[in-house]
Amino acid sequence: MNNDNKFDTLQENLAKDLVHLEENESLSEPQMDSITEAYSEVYDIITKLKSL
Repeated sequence: MNNDNKFDTLQENLAKDLVHLEENESLSEPQMDSITEAYSEVYDIITKLKSL
């Protein structure tokens, strides 16, 4: 498996995790906003790494 495939898989897993967290009703709106922001930053970093 090359690095691009690993990065793609990581991005897919991040998206799946975020959807799962959004379905978790025990999280408050501010918590979910913070988690979404962090996941977005990680996703963007992976996208930049893929372009190197």
